[in-house]
Formats: sequence, structure tokens, C-alpha cells
Amino acid sequence: MMQKILTTFALGTILLSTSLGHASHHCSDETINISCWDCSDALSDCTARLENGILTISGAGGMRSYADYAADPSQANPWAYRDDIHEVVIQEGITQLGGNAFEGCKMSKISLPQSLQEIRYEALQNASNLEYLTIPDNVTFIGSYIYGLTSLKGIVIGASVNLIDLALYLPQNTIIFCNESEKRTKTCKELIEENNPDEAGKLKSYIITDNGQIKAGNKTYSSLDDLAAGNYIPKRIYTIDEANAVTGVKNRISIKYR
Repeated sequence: MMQKILTTFALGTILLSTSLGHASHHCSDETINISCWDCSDALSDCTARLENGILTISGAGGMRSYADYAADPSQANPWAYRDDIHEVVIQEGITQLGGNAFEGCKMSKISLPQSLQEIRYEALQNASNLEYLTIPDNVTFIGSYIYGLTSLKGIVIGASVNLIDLALYLPQNTIIFCNESEKRTKTCKELIEENNPDEAGKLKSYIITDNGQIKAGNKTYSSLDDLAAGNYIPKRIYTIDEANAVTGVKNRISIKYR
């Protein structure tokens, strides 16, 4: 009888700890220099961990959605408007960025995984130091109101995005690079003009060649992050001696601007 009572008590303890969420398990090794939070929703397993200025999101499934900080600070993401987050890394396995997930974060870079499928409403609002954003190829939906990204130079929209919900409110000088892929049911122009007609003038298409080079216009880029940041591969610059050897003309300098 006593053994049965102990077994029932142990089982109840396990059920109770499970009902309290994932935070106690994933953040049990917390130290003074590490902050850790549970970011799971009802169907996922998600942990946010801040260490040495890098906020890492890991787990399986979607991040939970949070309230707007101005509307309800108690329900906003717990790392909102922190000045000590310099980079955000979303690891493979995460499928969704929740609403207001990185509101007010001061990172200059965010890395998104190929497992990502959706970016919910206002996920990146007021991430004012973010310089570029690369949307992976498996993302099909981008939520509305990605505003306050005042430092954003470029955004790359991958091959599968078929809906951008309402307006994005990108900075005036941001360039939108879009993959004209066969996966897409709409052209990039149709995608942007559907809910963001004012952004259409910022649009530039890009292609990925068979040898893996990324081309936009007459420029070549080594990665999608470089495309978003505008870091293209410069064409080869010849020395004067090399140019003379190629042209067969000596003692003459010719400069051509592209």
C-alpha cells in the first residue's frame, strides 16, 4: 500500500512539473552571466538564452506570440528593448517567429534557419539597429508591420513567400531583393504590390545560378546575407602592366567606369 502511494505521488510530481512548462528544465543551468526564458507555445518546445550579447532561440516548433510592449509590458517578450543584445540566432527546428518576438531588440544581425515557415505580425518592430534581413526559402508568410527598422539596408525575400500581410513600413532607402522562383505562385512584383504598393520601387529581383552564384542586376554576391547587406563581389581590377599586355598597347592608361 505504501509503495502504491509513493508511486502515485511520484507520478503526480512528474505531471505537475510538466504542466509548469519547459523553462525549469531548459534554464536549470542558469548562471549570473546567462539569462534564460521559456518561449514555448502550447504545441512547441522553445528556449531563449542570452549570453555574451547573443540571444539564441532553440527547440522545436513555433515561438510563442507576445503582446505589444506599449499595450501590455507584462505580456511583452522578456527581452524587449534591451541594449545588450547584439545578435540573434534562431536555430534549426524553430518553425515560426511569434508576434512581437523581437520587439525593441538592439541587435545588428539576425540569423534565420531553413526550418522557419512563418514570421508573425510585428515580430521585428523597432529593432532599430538591424542592418539586413534574409528570409529563408521555406518561409511562406510574413506578418505585417515590420516597422521601426531604421538601419535596414536590404531585405531578401526567399523563394516561397506568397503572402505579406498588409504593410511592411520599410525605411525609405531599403532595397527589397526577391527570388523569382518557380516555387512562387505570384511574381515578386505581384507579391509586393498586393499589400505594399508604396514599396514596389524598392524591388530588385535576384537569381541563383547553377554554380551557386547569386546575381542581382550586373553584380554577383557570395551569399544571401551579402546580397541583403549590399556586399557584392567586385570585378577584377587589372594593373596597368596587365592591361597593356592584354590590349597590346603600351604607355597608355584607359579607365572605364561601370
